[in-house]
Amino acid sequence: MAKKMKTPTNDEIQRRYEKAHSFNQQIGLYDTVKVNEDFFIGNQWEGVESNGLPTPTFNFLKQVVLFQVATITSDNLAMQATALPSATSYTSAQLESVMEIINHQFAAIIERNRIVTKNREFLRNAAVDGDGAMHFYFDPSIENGQPVKGEIVAEIIDNTRVLFGNPNCRDVQRQPYIIIPRRELVDDVRYKVEKYMEEGITEIDNPDSVSPDSEKFQNKYDSYTDDKVTVLTYYYRDRETGHIWCAESIEKGILRKAYDTEYTLYPLVWINWDYIPDCYHGQAMITGLLPNQKFINKI
Repeated sequence: MAKKMKTPTNDEIQRRYEKAHSFNQQIGLYDTVKVNEDFFIGNQWEGVESNGLPTPTFNFLKQVVLFQVATITSDNLAMQATALPSATSYTSAQLESVMEIINHQFAAIIERNRIVTKNREFLRNAAVDGDGAMHFYFDPSIENGQPVKGEIVAEIIDNTRVLFGNPNCRDVQRQPYIIIPRRELVDDVRYKVEKYMEEGITEIDNPDSVSPDSEKFQNKYDSYTDDKVTVLTYYYRDRETGHIWCAESIEKGILRKAYDTEYTLYPLVWINWDYIPDCYHGQAMITGLLPNQKFINKI
């Protein structure tokens, strides 16, 4: 008999976060992403002692990446739902009416979230950093002109902020859990604690106990602010129901207790630019072109 899935504790979530972060450090992900991003934007002589000699940059990397992304993406993006034949009591006319409503919703979600623009950023990140990630979630605070508020939101996430439970597998839906770390303002997190305390869905009993912390992977811009805290969005699959559960965690404790999203798939799209065996991170297009770029700059 399969063992029933237990709700993860905050210590377990934090420990798994540390373990996933350690894996990314071991494969040199953070250094690779930093170098690739610098070269892409034209900052190609950082750390080089030129001894007064000129440091010219002929940035062909950016042109190559943008051309590839433009070639792959399309402005004519649409989703079309069609009812499959089934033994239901609905007539063909009723099914067509339902499909029309769904297709209108698809079009509205794509337009509101600017999915076409996000697709370009998604592929640009894959080409420069090795992976592209797009995260979907439901925001219940968005006004939609209906009695019940809430809309589906899509966001692009850096590959350094997506941590897989099984780093040797690149298949999102086969992961035991996925962690998405964020840097949020302390005041915003304290407000969440107050709200969640009223609803009885947090394990933190004092908003003032939330204090700033430091970024795990030494984001150079993180040092300019001292009022942020790391919030972990922790997705995991319940083996018994197949549903995706979600919890929010900070170092002080469980920010939001685990709840059933009722999703059957992780709400994450993940792509590697080029595959690396036994690793969920891919190889960036820029990585293989760096020696060429350095040679051109030097000559």
